[in-house]
Amino acid sequence: MRTGVIGVMSWIPGRNGWSFLLGAALLTWSPALPAQAPGASPTRLTLDEAVTLALRQSPTLARVTGEFDQARAARLGARGALLPNVNLGYGFAESSTGRLDPTGQAITNTSWWSQASASFDILGIPRRTADARSAGSGAAAAEARYEEERYRTILETKRAYFETVAARERVRVEEGRVRRQEAQLDSVLVRLEIGEAARTDRLRSEVALNEARLALIQAGNTARSASLFLGSVVGFGHSVEPALARVPDPEPLPLELDEMVRIALDQAPGMESARAETTAASRAQTSTRLSLLPSLNVIGGWAWTAAEFPPENRSWQVILQGSIPLFNGFQRESALMTAGARVSTARAVERSTELRIRAGVSDAHAEVEAASLSIRLAESNVALARKEMEANQERFRFGRGSLLEVQTAQIALQEAELAMIRARLDYQVGVATLEYLLGTELERP
Repeated sequence: MRTGVIGVMSWIPGRNGWSFLLGAALLTWSPALPAQAPGASPTRLTLDEAVTLALRQSPTLARVTGEFDQARAARLGARGALLPNVNLGYGFAESSTGRLDPTGQAITNTSWWSQASASFDILGIPRRTADARSAGSGAAAAEARYEEERYRTILETKRAYFETVAARERVRVEEGRVRRQEAQLDSVLVRLEIGEAARTDRLRSEVALNEARLALIQAGNTARSASLFLGSVVGFGHSVEPALARVPDPEPLPLELDEMVRIALDQAPGMESARAETTAASRAQTSTRLSLLPSLNVIGGWAWTAAEFPPENRSWQVILQGSIPLFNGFQRESALMTAGARVSTARAVERSTELRIRAGVSDAHAEVEAASLSIRLAESNVALARKEMEANQERFRFGRGSLLEVQTAQIALQEAELAMIRARLDYQVGVATLEYLLGTELERP
């Protein structure tokens, strides 16, 4: 295994677009990751393909899967403890007696034996039953943790995927800005030749063009970094290009907020895991208390022994054996205190998880609703800003407007386009967050 540092993306809105922050994130990856040949085009993936690959390659999900397997093994062992222990023994022995027969040969003894035995602790049935139930609750908690991690992986993959799509959209917005500034500079040069524009208009247009080209370079770097990050999320050692050309438009949510909160508190993996941990702790406490009871073992067996094979001499035995715990150096008291503390901690975690999920669902729902409204406003602003820019360009072309008005309108159009991309991104990430918190996919019309 090898470790490396990759970027974690964060978008911050600004007047001239979005700023891209690159944070360090330590990841572990396998040396068998697919490599990209130099000069090869990036791998194109749909959203479903990216999610499938991420679920297959996630090291965290693999670790949680191992924990789930261990919990199931512990549950099997606890259930098996409810059954009697059965053993089958067998053997052969040959030894010298130290005496000689009339021919002077050493006398040897030969023996064959086999034995079947079984034992069962009668008074330990309640304790072992509590152990089995506790192990079952532990397995249920591990399964819920697996589901929670699975949806977390899906959320992270969708966020990386849509952020990559948004980054590529921003490149197209900046390309449009460069084309407009180039056309604007050509128009200024024509007007300057016929004496209808000032020299400062040319300088201002050249500065605006250089700023647009610089923003395009920055947007391209952001898009490349986003593609590389998406590639690392799905388990590739190279960049990945989304098959989507733009962030999808919003679709109405199928459920109201109250229904989402109810579903989340009822079946969310995080909530189920917390409940199962509380149940497991409570049953483990019961098992600890029951361990203070006396034990009573029933042992039975049947044996065959003889000097010849097969052995024919038979014998049987039945034993009742018990013990009463009196003092073991305060180990019982310590175990009881530990079990009680575990129950208190589990209940506190369950309550904290309930509050976190309730607040998380409400917050994510509010973000989705706000993003949906922002998308409608942004679409209207884009249309209005484009009309205003075209009107100012027309006025400037006929000498009735200033270059400053044209550039101000161009900036307003760019900001409106970026705001629309950001609102669509917020909506998709918000829906993915809701699905993670609810533990189910929202089927929208």
